Amino acid sequence: LKILTGDHQPTEGRVLLDGRPVELRSPAQARALGIRIVPQEPEIVPHVSVAENVYAGALPTGRGRRLDRAELRRRITADLERLGFAGVLDPDLLGSRLTA
Repeated sequence: LKILTGDHQPTEGRVLLDGRPVELRSPAQARALGIRIVPQEPEIVPHVSVAENVYAGALPTGRGRRLDRAELRRRITADLERLGFAGVLDPDLLGSRLTA
């Protein structure tokens, strides 16, 4: 996992992304390529929204490094639709309100 996230370099073998070899030299590069690790036991931040939980560590920012809520809304709406959760999961729901 640390190789896939760019934290470590492989000593042998290679990483393929969409069938092409890539060298992941940093976590920022891995994130830029869309590589994320989802822990088996996800931790939910109770006092922020589902959208903010989904993008924790990669929240879109605007001027002054403030959260770009419009961009966050665009991303979460597109992702929920793509994954089949549109209309099922409220992106504004607080993490503390989620149930299994």
